[in-house]
Amino acid sequence: MKKFLSNEEYHLHPAISKSKLDRINKSELHYLKPQESSADHFTFGQAVHDAILLPDLFASKYIIQPESIKIRRGKDWELFLEANKEKEILKKDDYDFAILMRDRIMSHPLCSKIFKNGEPEMSYFGNIDGLDVKCKPDYVSKEIIIDLKTTKDASPDGFSRAIGSYRYHVQSAFYLDVCSQVLNTEIKDFLFIAIEKEPPFAVGVYLIDKESIDLGRKHYLQDLKKIKNLDINKQYSGYNQDTLQVIGLPQYYFYGEMN
Repeated sequence: MKKFLSNEEYHLHPAISKSKLDRINKSELHYLKPQESSADHFTFGQAVHDAILLPDLFASKYIIQPESIKIRRGKDWELFLEANKEKEILKKDDYDFAILMRDRIMSHPLCSKIFKNGEPEMSYFGNIDGLDVKCKPDYVSKEIIIDLKTTKDASPDGFSRAIGSYRYHVQSAFYLDVCSQVLNTEIKDFLFIAIEKEPPFAVGVYLIDKESIDLGRKHYLQDLKKIKNLDINKQYSGYNQDTLQVIGLPQYYFYGEMN
């Protein structure tokens, strides 16, 4: 199934998402007791996506916090909130950055060619290994899935590290499999548009390799197996639930000592 949902509607749907895969990968406790992320961080990231992919929505959805309101509390703030119930409020710097980041991406020679014959921000619902799953790619065409990432370092080395740290290889495989199932066609390629969150907003455009996608598929299937085997009546405490584990320094600490 494929349909357009607001972020709120999408997050309320109980199917397994990539964020749930990440939580079960961390521990059963994190899966069962999720914590909300920073609202300001989430709003800014979504604003950048909307400015690029849904410009009409961006224009109607977001409003700049007045410079006269310095602190988000008190009578003036409450009145401003009341008058803008249906809007997302951005600080002026964040609003300006979202526009600058949009312009930087859309002026990139590669980006101007790849956003065509596809759909932005659609929600996809499928079933893998007997479990209901979902994803909400930034942009999907019959040939490729495109994902926008704001990042600290969009260089090849920097973003390669981010792929490992944030399990973007898992996202790539999971999104490709869910969307291919829903669309009844094999989508093979997953492309990242990475843009740095600070000026000058450098952009990197990267096609993730097959080896990383294959490893991501292995990892997400392992995550789904953990979810299948989860005992919701068990009291989970975090890591190494039943076994004492020996721990030491990371291996890279020893590299210099071996030379």
